[in-house]
Amino acid sequence: MNQRLVTIILGGFMGGVLLRSFVSAGGGPASGWDWTFPVFIAFLGAILAFFSFFAQKKQILASFAVLLIAVSLGVFRYDLKDNQKDLSFFENKLDSSVVVVGVVDDEPDEREKYTRLIVKSSGVKMLAYANHYPEFQYGDEIKLTGVLKKPSNFSGDFDWVSYLEKDEIYFEMFYPEIELISSDNGSWVKQNLFLLKNKFLDSLSL
Repeated sequence: MNQRLVTIILGGFMGGVLLRSFVSAGGGPASGWDWTFPVFIAFLGAILAFFSFFAQKKQILASFAVLLIAVSLGVFRYDLKDNQKDLSFFENKLDSSVVVVGVVDDEPDEREKYTRLIVKSSGVKMLAYANHYPEFQYGDEIKLTGVLKKPSNFSGDFDWVSYLEKDEIYFEMFYPEIELISSDNGSWVKQNLFLLKNKFLDSLSL
C-alpha cells in the first residue's frame, strides 16, 4: 500500500469522524442523519470504484472512490461511539411531567385510535402515542410535554419491552401535548425513500 493511498484513507476516515461530530442526534442545524447517510456515501464510492476500471483516468476515480468509502467508515466509527447512550437524564424523569424536544425518527404509524411517533432526543428514542391530528411527518422537530414512562409488558404472550429495545426505544409518552418546531430535519436519503414508497403505494390504490 503506497503512501498516497494511506493518506487518502486516513484523511477520509478522519474527515468522516469530524463531519459526523458536527451532527447532533437530536437537534441542531445538521441533525437527523443516521445510518442511511454513510451507507449512501459508501454506495457512491463502490459505484465510482466500478467505473474506474473502464475510465481513462482510472487513478483519479479510484482515489475518489477510496476517499468516499473511508469517509463512510469514519462516520460509522463515530456512530459506534455515539450509540453508547446516556439514559440517566430520562431515567431520573420517569413518572413525572417533562418537556422533550426531539425529531420524528421514522414514518408515523397510524392506528385506529392513535398515531405512534418514534421521537429521537439527544440520541435517545422514545415512543409517543399521539392523536391523529395535527399530523406530523418524518423529520419534524417537535416539543412534547407529558409524563415519561418506562415500557412494560401488557401481555404474557408478547415481550413488548424487548421488542422496543431491539429498536433502541427505551421510553414512552401517552398523549403528550405536541408542538411543531420545524420540518425537514431528517436524513435526505431516508426522506426521499419514504416519498418514493408512498408514491408507489398511492399508484397502487388508483
